[in-house]
Amino acid sequence: DRLRELAGVREAGARVLRTTKGIHCLLPRMTEHAVYLSTADDRMIFVIPWRQFSMVGTTDTDFDGDPDRLWATREEVEYLLGAVRPALPDPRVTLDQVVYTYAGVRPLAFEEGSSASRVSRDHKVVVEGDGGRFLSITGTKLTCFRSLAEEVGDRVMRALGRRVPSRTAELTLDGLDDEAGKIEARTWMDVSEEMAATGLSRETLEILVETYGRGFARVLALLRKLPDGAERLCPRNPEIVAQLHHAVREEMAVSLQDFLLRRTGIGQSPCLGLDCFESVGRRMGELAAWSPRRLQAELEAYQAQVERSLKFRHV
Repeated sequence: DRLRELAGVREAGARVLRTTKGIHCLLPRMTEHAVYLSTADDRMIFVIPWRQFSMVGTTDTDFDGDPDRLWATREEVEYLLGAVRPALPDPRVTLDQVVYTYAGVRPLAFEEGSSASRVSRDHKVVVEGDGGRFLSITGTKLTCFRSLAEEVGDRVMRALGRRVPSRTAELTLDGLDDEAGKIEARTWMDVSEEMAATGLSRETLEILVETYGRGFARVLALLRKLPDGAERLCPRNPEIVAQLHHAVREEMAVSLQDFLLRRTGIGQSPCLGLDCFESVGRRMGELAAWSPRRLQAELEAYQAQVERSLKFRHV
């Protein structure tokens, strides 16, 4: 809405967006099952196995502040833990067992009078401006990202006078963008051949397959071209140097947080990347030609992100 105001666009009204805050907290793994339960204030929250943790979420409160200054508070974490205890009577459902938290802002469609948790998550594409060329997207969930991207992409193409439809629904999501034919599901993964050929551990190879799908072979090909490609980046995680090169070259990673939090799971592991962020930052700085000042800024930004994830212990 602030951008619409700056652009002088108001055909759809003064507000098209309602921002709500949601937090998650990560506890030690307590169950292999997904648990979905109602709260005393008539909301639904979940406990699901995720990586090495049990993930608990989420809250839903109105938020009109700065999205760059956002963190989970102690009160919000205690709310989730209090709701979980009756359904999961594990002694580890306590504040001191929370490994870390994260928080985000949902860009929901503006609805007058509804409570934050009742606002629809359905996405809308609001068309405004000269020739309908100013598009605002509200709502949606991560699970619907592909259908939303298709709708927006097609609208943009039409606005540009082009008629080529989106092909996203016809391509596979396994890292290779092949034409989607039959759907094949596998419940096992055999990486014995790759272990013998590369010398990588099973843990590293399985992480590569989980991260890149069938595209993991691209990382292995890059590994063979790098003298240190098979080295681990973090003493507590299986990710390797070749993945950093791949992220910078092929995945448009431009910041240290991009790589540690969004291209790999290092920053979401129990060590939060604190065992390796400085060395990874130096490596990434060399690849991306960062100045010493830029490198220092990246390291400080990553530390600030970690501190926000732990701020619930004090606020």
